[in-house]
Amino acid sequence: MTTLTDIQTGTLETLAQAARPAGNGAAPPWLTDRRRAARERFNQLGLPASRDEDWRQTNLDPLRQAEFAFPAPPPRDDAAADPTAIGRIDGLDAWRLVFINGRFAPSLCHLEGLDERVTVLNLAEGLEQAEALVGEHFDQHVGHEDDAFALLNTAMMDDGLYVHVPDGAVLSKPLHVVYHTEVADQPVLTNPRNLIIVGREARATIIEHFVSAQPRGAVYLTNAVTEIVADEDAVIEHYRLEEESSDAFHVSSVGITQQGRADVASHTVLLGGRLVRNNVRPMLEGDYCECLVNGLYVPTARQHMDNHMRVEHVGTHGDSRQFYKGVLLDEGRSAFSGRIVVAQTGQKTDAKQTNANLLLSDKAMAHTKPQLEIYADDVKCTHGATCGQLDDRAIFYLQSRGIDRTTATSIMVFAFAAEALERMKLEPIRDRLATALLERLPGGDRVRAVL
Repeated sequence: MTTLTDIQTGTLETLAQAARPAGNGAAPPWLTDRRRAARERFNQLGLPASRDEDWRQTNLDPLRQAEFAFPAPPPRDDAAADPTAIGRIDGLDAWRLVFINGRFAPSLCHLEGLDERVTVLNLAEGLEQAEALVGEHFDQHVGHEDDAFALLNTAMMDDGLYVHVPDGAVLSKPLHVVYHTEVADQPVLTNPRNLIIVGREARATIIEHFVSAQPRGAVYLTNAVTEIVADEDAVIEHYRLEEESSDAFHVSSVGITQQGRADVASHTVLLGGRLVRNNVRPMLEGDYCECLVNGLYVPTARQHMDNHMRVEHVGTHGDSRQFYKGVLLDEGRSAFSGRIVVAQTGQKTDAKQTNANLLLSDKAMAHTKPQLEIYADDVKCTHGATCGQLDDRAIFYLQSRGIDRTTATSIMVFAFAAEALERMKLEPIRDRLATALLERLPGGDRVRAVL
């Protein structure tokens, strides 16, 4: 599914201008048209600049100046690799789908025992086997008219995940989808595209996991788009775990559409990447929907992490909760922009948004902008944001109990962040992320020993 181009290396804008949809007839005409329209719209917009309100706190110059190449085939023999090693999460009993450098790696996947009614494929095969359903939903749920990166993904998408859980079916184990990037000589660009459709009274848990073979030094861009469709009474728990190279760029957009009484939980944890942008856009179209948007980000050194939330209430009696927490170390930077939009039809909405940031260094910096946009007159909506440091009195209290200051600080930080982890139902995920967080904290090993 990779787009053919007149050139194979260049800046994002150069690659987009040269992009041409594949002309071998493999793609259906509607997909070719949508990709062409996305390319043309991206070329009109270009990459966002600081004058764009949604990008005021994020400097894209390093990304704008970088040159990328489309990835070559994975630099390994998939058949010789350990199928459980890439992105392994200890204790997680799940089905697995693996993509290496944006390419589907079937020999590293595990789908044995999957319910026959449930379809789990890479998107290229999904187009072949379920073109009508894919065509109905593809590019309809992410709201990308002015989103340059979502447009770029549509124009240049590599491959990705296709899941269909039909009415009444249950994905009895989580689906762990690993996006693994390996860089040889030149920065690469990958554009994973995912479509998840969960029918009436159906249930599914999906884990998107972004990892790299090189924790440091690997420069590349992951530009991912995920569309989630939750039909009436569907229950979905969706995770995005970003643990990429500390020198990588990562941009992701999640578009969620919910019908009546659907219950969706979206969890995001950002740990890797030099510059990270995370967009989450649920739309509660039906009545009595519930939506949880939960996240944790931990920038350190020169990392910059930007979270952009937009929750739209269209149906009545909708209930949404946004909880995002940041732990900023060293010279870490973050930005949070959260907006709750209640349409005139969204009466009886109950929505809450909270963003809390803990700054562990005088050089760390957090920007936060909570917003409400309400057109209905019978709603209950609140928002709040905080940026602060640890309470010295609480640290002194722990020290008075014989705990050294470094360990006491790590205990306080972990307690602050643990609230975000506790909202995640999968214990192996919580354990994995707790370990990753403590590895970043001075004295974290001692805290881990007593947990």
